[in-house]
Amino acid sequence: MTAEPDTPRALAATLAADLRQPLAAACNYVALARLRLGATEAGSAELEILEKAEREILRAGDIASRLRQLLHPDDSDLESR
Repeated sequence: MTAEPDTPRALAATLAADLRQPLAAACNYVALARLRLGATEAGSAELEILEKAEREILRAGDIASRLRQLLHPDDSDLESR
């Protein structure tokens, strides 16, 4: 019976860890698009949209990290890897 309470924790921690990689990739793509767009004569509206997208991606990553911290506070050293 001890496996039941641990299963949701393990699932949530795995989900949080698995979300970090695609969020980091999406953030990198947005940053690259901002760099390329900034090197052109593009309007500031497009750059503002990309900045907002980047902020939301980073926010989602922070939420995933906090979820992992909440479920496994002893694993805080793993966050730096």
